[in-house]
Amino acid sequence: MVANEKWFGGAVAGFYNNQVSRSLRFEQSDSPDLSLSSLSGGSTTKATIAFWCKRGDLSDDMRMWSCYDGSGTNRNQIGFLSGDTLNVQIGDTAMRTTNRVFRDTSAWYHIVVAFDSSQSTANDRIKIYVNGVQETDFSTTSNPSQDADIKANNGKIYWGRRETSSLYFDGYLAECVQIDGSQLAGTSFGEFKEGVFIPIDISG
Repeated sequence: MVANEKWFGGAVAGFYNNQVSRSLRFEQSDSPDLSLSSLSGGSTTKATIAFWCKRGDLSDDMRMWSCYDGSGTNRNQIGFLSGDTLNVQIGDTAMRTTNRVFRDTSAWYHIVVAFDSSQSTANDRIKIYVNGVQETDFSTTSNPSQDADIKANNGKIYWGRRETSSLYFDGYLAECVQIDGSQLAGTSFGEFKEGVFIPIDISG
């Protein structure tokens, strides 16, 4: 992994209220990842995962984030499939797979996956936002049962890979955030300015 000083290059002075000044470059061939030792005591029903990513390689199965508690299939995953669609899994079940493809290696995508299995409306239990807009067009839509354990806040967290196999991410990740106990929208992490989704200060 390589730290990079800037990734919002060429910004017009005064346009960006908040610039994210650093990103990490994940080289798939180096088998890179970041991990956080096992978490416990977190919400079993609500979590929000958010990050900026820029793809370095296409047409490959890779994961940007995963969580695993060490038992069986008690895992969550967020990643791109070999067809360049975005996929969210709980256990070994694909909960959401987009029809939209992500093939622009020059673009930064802001991705939010927000869980709340306590929602009475099944399709509200997993929400995906891309560049601040909720994604609604899926080739796969499955839902956890109401109040099901979503396996996101209690276990070991990995950025840049699946927990139990390779599936390493290739590209850049920046401003990676995990929120325990809340299902947040994309606008919690950015704002629209002249039609462009840009980061806001999320410190605190």
